[in-house]
Amino acid sequence: MMIQDLFCKYYDYRPFRNQTLNKILGNSSKILAVLANIILPLYYRLSPGVRYYRRNYERLPKTDAIICFTSFPARIGNVWLVIETLLRQSVLPKKIVLYLSKLQFLDEESIPSVLNQYVDLGVLSIKLVDDDIRSHKKYWYAVSEYQDHPLITVDDDIIYQSSFIEGLEKAAVSLKNAIPCYYWTFMERDDNNDVLPYSKWTNKRSQYEESGLSSNVFFGSGGGAYFPVGSLNGANQPFNVLRSVCPLADDIWLNAIVRKNSFFPYGLPYTYSVPEWYCNGNQKLSSINNGACKNDEQLLAVVEFFKENNGYNPFCLENGEV
Repeated sequence: MMIQDLFCKYYDYRPFRNQTLNKILGNSSKILAVLANIILPLYYRLSPGVRYYRRNYERLPKTDAIICFTSFPARIGNVWLVIETLLRQSVLPKKIVLYLSKLQFLDEESIPSVLNQYVDLGVLSIKLVDDDIRSHKKYWYAVSEYQDHPLITVDDDIIYQSSFIEGLEKAAVSLKNAIPCYYWTFMERDDNNDVLPYSKWTNKRSQYEESGLSSNVFFGSGGGAYFPVGSLNGANQPFNVLRSVCPLADDIWLNAIVRKNSFFPYGLPYTYSVPEWYCNGNQKLSSINNGACKNDEQLLAVVEFFKENNGYNPFCLENGEV
């Protein structure tokens, strides 16, 4: 077990059948997130992931999927910690691509030098792009640049367990037209089977539940999602479309796109949680979207966009129900 696995496994730990006991232990165990933010950076400096990667490159399997993500100034200082967890995997990445906007990072001098060790290793590619389409940057350029490779999307503030890549790969190989994902929920529907507003959804699944291949599952891209070749065709629409339809919600957009391409989410068991790296002054998009009900607005806008441009609602059960 990798050291990050200890913090992932027991963070928000809820092993009991009794909900009250689970709540007490789960809330208490979140202290591990604080400890992780102290202990892991120290450990990674003493035992660099570059060393682990080089030592195990010939021995361990590698994924052909491109791991892609983005960041911004408030979080860029912690990106090296995310990469450290992605290097310490049972299935190693061949390429990790970080997309940064030139509107936020004027040149290479504005990027933390600690990232150079991963660039020199050949596993990390940092690409400065002209515009800023916020979280959409994580996939938008990669869809065209790496169209012959699967994509794995991650976030820039999460501690990933060492079986992260392996779990996604196994599910993708065994299930045709699946989007394996770690962070997911069931969409709530009304009596007519229409999707309720995002703010009405409640996560009722248990920690160790597996969704099965389902059109009623909604994935989060940052917690880790695997996109087979062809599943994101058409995802990189013009910037003005994304800004008008869902400027802050790449998850909603991607969930619609994969359904258009006849792919469906497959929620993996949540045996590991996802503690986050602490970022001073950080403002999460999820807080903005949920707090101001922006996800409700963007979900409706995405549905209307697909009705107008494709003639159907991608979240309707009648469209490709599985």
